[in-house]
Amino acid sequence: MSRYRIEYLRTVKDDVRHLGNREREAVKSKIVWLSEYADDISHLALHGKRFRSTFKLRVGDYRVVYSLDRKRKVILIELIGHRSEVYRER
Repeated sequence: MSRYRIEYLRTVKDDVRHLGNREREAVKSKIVWLSEYADDISHLALHGKRFRSTFKLRVGDYRVVYSLDRKRKVILIELIGHRSEVYRER
């Protein structure tokens, strides 16, 4: 099993600041899990122009939107937020 490298868009720092400690730890843990099992799981694709070629990761009421580069073994975290707000235009 080969682990993927995790990269973040700069705007994700702002997303993480809005999370509580418990949510922050849960999201961090789930992203680490994703990096370890990315080749073994079914990724949940998002639809629409804004989310073309992206996937979602559910962490309780929060969502992590990411893209996957299998060739380079990189997961790019693009957005983190509450499920009621994460898919809205910024």
